[in-house]
Amino acid sequence: MDKYYTTFSLNIAAFLKSNGVKILKVEKENGKATFYFEKNDQVKTLVDMYLNDSTLKRFISAFRDIKDMAVNA
Repeated sequence: MDKYYTTFSLNIAAFLKSNGVKILKVEKENGKATFYFEKNDQVKTLVDMYLNDSTLKRFISAFRDIKDMAVNA
């Protein structure tokens, strides 16, 4: 079993970091970053919270829309 929780998602990585989870390392390949965190119950709980939080999903969707509008204005 892998000892790391890994993600390509900037949103998930930022959510974990904002909740006090230390990023152990970041690897970049072909312009895509992989974030490594310790795999433990706290990380699993936080990822589940992130994936099931409808308010957070609406915020992220709105943020992407606003960002696209700013880029394409």
